[in-house]
Amino acid sequence: MNLVGLLIPPSLEAKQALRLRRFGIGALTYVLTTELAAVAWTFGVLPLSTVLEAAAALLVLNVGLYAAIRSGFNLRFPDPSLTRFQMLAAISVLMYILYHMDDGREVALFGCFVVFLFGVFRLNAREFVFVTLYTLAAYALVIGLLVQLRPQAIHDLSVEWLSWLGLAAILACFSVIGSQVNALRLRMRQSEVRFRTLAEMSSDFYWESDTEHRLTQRGSADKKVSSVSVFRQGTQLGERRWEIPYLSPDEAGWRAHRAGLEARQPFRDFELSRLGTDGTEHHISISGDPVF
Repeated sequence: MNLVGLLIPPSLEAKQALRLRRFGIGALTYVLTTELAAVAWTFGVLPLSTVLEAAAALLVLNVGLYAAIRSGFNLRFPDPSLTRFQMLAAISVLMYILYHMDDGREVALFGCFVVFLFGVFRLNAREFVFVTLYTLAAYALVIGLLVQLRPQAIHDLSVEWLSWLGLAAILACFSVIGSQVNALRLRMRQSEVRFRTLAEMSSDFYWESDTEHRLTQRGSADKKVSSVSVFRQGTQLGERRWEIPYLSPDEAGWRAHRAGLEARQPFRDFELSRLGTDGTEHHISISGDPVF
């Protein structure tokens, strides 16, 4: 068995497997972050101890997230993908690195934009605002701590605050665009669900009933009102399906069907049979969705 098959077993539920694959992409980003931190160390702007501490923190974070998804613990949360938590954790580690850098913090801030990319398809406007405010507050805290504890690492305080303002402006754009993209994604998903429902319910005819389940409209697929029935006695406007003589289902089957209708639940492929105009039993399968 290859490594992917070992980490994402075929027996894992499809949505959980998809989350693990997406998590794997994020894990590669963490690896890249560690490598860039190592490059910063080689240039002498970041202590080796900070590189090792950041790498250890990212390792623990990734192992914990993998265990949470693999075990199903993530399903206890409103967002099973744990996107917001991952973004906040990544921002926190990045801010820890920024605090210990002697120079080049303006370049390292680009890491925030990479983190925000992972929220484009998951976070709504409110969540984007929350993560944005957290990021700005965290970087303001970094600047404040540098002024108090490591003033030698600040070459020009005005440049630091200018970087903060630039970060705020760009993250605000990310929040607006990201929330719009997420809204479009949700609308596309809803359209897909509606299309799938229509495909499942496609047939040679359609019907509508009122809140009391009395037939109010009946038509054919070509939009013409259907007046011809293959049944000896078809359902007439104002009647309920179970009020017309039938051969199947039995009384218990009708009771179960009516209970679903009363609960305003959609149903699929409900089968019934009646005598046809030729005296033989004719079967029909119907599906429906509540619209009230």
